[in-house]
Amino acid sequence: MKNKIIAICDGEASYAYSLADYFNQKNSIFFSEAFTSENSILEYAAQNFVDIMLITDRMSIELLNKNNIGLLVLLSEYEAMKVVPNQLAVYKYQSAATILKSIMNYYAEKDDEPLAMLHKNCNIIGVYSPVKRSLKTSFCLTLGQILAKEKAVLYINMEEYSGFSSVLGQEYKADLSDVIYYLRQDKSNISIKLEGIVESLNQLDYIPPVASPMDIREVKKEEWQRLFREIRRNSKYEIIVIDFGEGVDGLLELLSECKQVYMPIRGDYISNAKIEQFEKLLTRTGYGELNLHIKKIKLPYHNSFGNKECYAEQLIWSELGDFVRQLAR
Repeated sequence: MKNKIIAICDGEASYAYSLADYFNQKNSIFFSEAFTSENSILEYAAQNFVDIMLITDRMSIELLNKNNIGLLVLLSEYEAMKVVPNQLAVYKYQSAATILKSIMNYYAEKDDEPLAMLHKNCNIIGVYSPVKRSLKTSFCLTLGQILAKEKAVLYINMEEYSGFSSVLGQEYKADLSDVIYYLRQDKSNISIKLEGIVESLNQLDYIPPVASPMDIREVKKEEWQRLFREIRRNSKYEIIVIDFGEGVDGLLELLSECKQVYMPIRGDYISNAKIEQFEKLLTRTGYGELNLHIKKIKLPYHNSFGNKECYAEQLIWSELGDFVRQLAR
């Protein structure tokens, strides 16, 4: 349920309406409305509280009722912008996605009033295997994209080395370590912070993975648990797909919080021995019941296909995609 307002005012009507449309499509927290004249935005702001207001730097800011504005954002026509305290300025002629992320990141730091979110039950699907080269991450990306066609899905990669920058051809300005840092500051609006960080692969949202293995190893079990809890309680997501790596603190306890755990296997002698060792570890450490929630899957090794730049997107049309569709029914 959208219970906060973004007002966008720009004399270029096509720009204002396009930006508002994009915000409404991509953001589940704020309702965005476009205004094309100074008088209309002044009249609206005089009678209504606006959580975030975007205006061009040509407007008469002094005429605005600042008491009715949570955050004022200047849409500047110049890349070099003067920094004003308690005010955000963004370059107008950049992608709508970049503008939205900048605003959400700034707002998440500024506003610490918990949001009243109307959300559905959120289930965690964990994917883990002690066996290497088992197509674990390819499976996660395929499963996430297929589930995201019908539900709001968030994918979290908790491996020390994900390779995402190369696989998806992107360099990220923020990643999972920034989300953890945000929680360490006892901030409460994780949903807004996520809106400023998550990227999308088709309809699947994902938090960019960490760039350094140390960023995974230094996170305590309790911090992971808080992250899961905050996302489940205070976000739009109905399913979280977690790609567990070996360096995660409290791995067994975190796996036990998942409604379902998928374990890719290979079937050779050494791989089977590793699975057996893991199962003995569960019994010895008091997590024997976890075996009831683990579903072992032997994934089809798909042939190379298409352009490597589109590898992740093409997974759903591979043999692996067919396998996952059957599994998810």
